Order: sequence, then C-alpha cells, then structure tokens
Amino acid sequence: MGIQDSIISYIRSGIVSGKFKPGSRLKGREYFCEKFSTTPITVQRAFNRLIKMGFVTAEKSVGTFVAEKPSCLHQVALLFSASPDSSNWTSFSQVVVDNILKIEKQANVTIKCFFGMGKSEDNSEVFEEFQKHLDEQTLVAAIYLSEFRNFRKRAWSNVNIPYYVVAQPNQAHVTQESN
Repeated sequence: MGIQDSIISYIRSGIVSGKFKPGSRLKGREYFCEKFSTTPITVQRAFNRLIKMGFVTAEKSVGTFVAEKPSCLHQVALLFSASPDSSNWTSFSQVVVDNILKIEKQANVTIKCFFGMGKSEDNSEVFEEFQKHLDEQTLVAAIYLSEFRNFRKRAWSNVNIPYYVVAQPNQAHVTQESN
C-alpha cells in the first residue's frame, strides 16, 4: 500500500469509526505530512482522491472537511441482473427504478445503480465500475435485485460489505448475505 492509499485508509477508517464526524474539519496538510512522513504533494493527491470518492470536501483557504454524507456511510449499490433495454428487464425492476428518488430520501442514502449483473448479460464495464467502488470502499452495502436463477456469483467474489439478494415478489425470498 502506497502513502496516498495509507492516508485515504486512515481518513476513511476515521469516518467509519466516528472519529471524524460528518462536517468536521480535518487537521491541516502539515499534520498529514508529518504523520505519514511524506510531502505536501502526496497529501494533496490523497485529498484530491478523497474528494473524488465523496469522503471529504474542501473550501479554499478554509480547510478540508468530512462530507456531510460521506459515500462510505451513505452510498448503497443497487445491482440489477438485466439492463432496462434488455428482454430480461422486468416490471418489478422498473418499479424500483421509477421509485429510486423516494427510496433515497426515505433511507437517507445515495443509490448507485449497476445494470446487467446477471448470468444472461456480460457487461464487463459494469463489473469493473462496481469493483472500483468496492476497491475504493465507497459503498456501505449492496442490494442485488434479481430472480435467483439469474444470480451471478462472480459479482460477489470479493465483496467486503454487507449485501442482500432480493428476489422478485412472486418468489417471496429475501436473503441477507455477507462475507
């Protein structure tokens, strides 16, 4: 793990543990330079990545702050076995998509949708994007919306967050899985 990754991991862990509260100001870059024995450029690059991942925000000449809704505490992946334009798209999936904004508001989360995660569709770009979110630890949980026959185990080979498999209503199954 490089120094940038160490800084990111330290701050992310602090956010998840509650050490760094949403909206709180982080210590200055000088502190992180000293703590990680590195240069201001390396610290700035780590902070830029943290901003991009949704963990922190920055105000010029004021400081860096934990985001009010950091992605690692408020972003949920919603995975669909099919894409809306495929023949496997169901009315159940469409109802969920049509109600995403209401679900986000009620659950106080941001939902990141990934389409085409089923056996019948091989969308490697979607898998890569999902894996990137897992690697960057920008998700608090994942929900796989699917018929069980379409469940794609490969998608869950390295998931280190709680995940749930939800079947269509006529199948009457909801399963919580985790690693």
